[in-house]
Amino acid sequence: MGYVTVKVEYRNQISNLNLYIVKENLDTILGREWLYKINLDWQAIKAVRVTSKRNLSQLLEEYKNIFDDELGEINNYQVKLELKPEVKPIFCRVRTVPFALKGRVENEIDRLEKEGIIEKVEHSEWTTPIVPVVKPDGSIRLCADYSVTLKPNLIVPQHPLPRLEEIFTSLNGGKQFSKLDFKHAYLLMKVHPESQKLLTINTHKGLYVCKRLMYGMNGAPAIWQRYVDGLFQGMQGVKVFMDDARITGSDEMSHFKAMEEFFKKCKEHGLKLNLSKSQFFQNEINFLGHKIDANGLHKTDEKISVVVKAPVPKNVQEVKSFLGLVNFYGKFCKNLATIANPLNNLTKKDVKFKWSNDCQVAFEQIKKEICSPKVLVHYDPELPLTLASDASPVGVGCVLANIYPDGSERPIAFASKTLSKTEQKYSQIDKEALTIVWAVKKFHLYLKGRRFTLVTDHKPLVAIFGSKRGLPVLTATRLSHYALILQSFQFDIVFRKT
Repeated sequence: MGYVTVKVEYRNQISNLNLYIVKENLDTILGREWLYKINLDWQAIKAVRVTSKRNLSQLLEEYKNIFDDELGEINNYQVKLELKPEVKPIFCRVRTVPFALKGRVENEIDRLEKEGIIEKVEHSEWTTPIVPVVKPDGSIRLCADYSVTLKPNLIVPQHPLPRLEEIFTSLNGGKQFSKLDFKHAYLLMKVHPESQKLLTINTHKGLYVCKRLMYGMNGAPAIWQRYVDGLFQGMQGVKVFMDDARITGSDEMSHFKAMEEFFKKCKEHGLKLNLSKSQFFQNEINFLGHKIDANGLHKTDEKISVVVKAPVPKNVQEVKSFLGLVNFYGKFCKNLATIANPLNNLTKKDVKFKWSNDCQVAFEQIKKEICSPKVLVHYDPELPLTLASDASPVGVGCVLANIYPDGSERPIAFASKTLSKTEQKYSQIDKEALTIVWAVKKFHLYLKGRRFTLVTDHKPLVAIFGSKRGLPVLTATRLSHYALILQSFQFDIVFRKT
């Protein structure tokens, strides 16, 4: 019938090829013309799909025990709590439960006692009042208000939560994604008998010692994260953040293998998973407020909608709330600090609230930026890295990007910040130099220990920061200081006119 010329993209290869259209109902055939132009990954194409031999259903059946309704119990691990020196026990009276919740709270107490999570006692030196939290399905989660008892007196365990940058970087190379939810997380962790008395709760049904780690206790997130980090450390394609686990792989086979190893670890150590909240082999998933696929990070429709529907702020507090919503997606927006400067000015101390035309323009431009279809690619350590920065009279901004084989630069993240009053008085060369140093510090996790390219639109800085013969003799003190900071990084600096 004819043909049409189409643009074909496959693994960073781009060609304009002819697509022939025939009348018969036949399978699509990849002809010689295309095979000559596009280098296919035959190893991946010929690989036997692992799920055809041993599909997901069979794997879930084999490990069905980790998805059942029984309360799990982490093996060979007990939480020990340590008090500060010379702390006196605190006894708090029972708090009245709202009439509408009383029945559900009693049912939850009975359930927890039946499952061995709590145990009734006649007396205790330490007691903490309970806080019933109503979950979306109407059921009750029983928390304890340890802020009035243990929080000021406990030596809180320290363990860093994974940074978003670390989590998203680990997604590089993933084609499909699985998301799993740990069931009862903290309640899986047994508390040492000596520490149980510290967690005693005071209810209208009496006193109960907590034999498992309770919700509401400071230090619980660090204790849990430290455990799962140690348990799943070194597992390729697996990343855990609090009670969510994310699994991926460079292909279906590696993805399936990582999931099987993850299930095996959970079974061996007594962890339980929530099947109804889990997703398997998805082309995209929502994770930590972002939509993730093989191409990179996207903004979620829900969060975009919240920003777009936000009304014009009527006071300083509403301005701060709006900026808080927007800053969550700040890495998607180029020069956000400069765009939002009129709004940021409204939040400063001793500034009278007045919604000007500049504020309205900034407000609308921010919404437009948030609605833009920008995609942030996954950081690839095998590709060249570039860091471009720029300064305006009121703010600085930068973009970190990977350089692909076709020469295109694709952003990993944007960043920006508002200049202080003192910094706004700097000369332009000092502002541009400050921007470079700030940008390098901002993305040091990506840059330290590897070579990258700095891009600036201020040509004198190429000679100052890129000189192979040392700093020019008449370099100003501030610039000399910046140059010394940059000496610990390996980079080439180039000039690019904007």
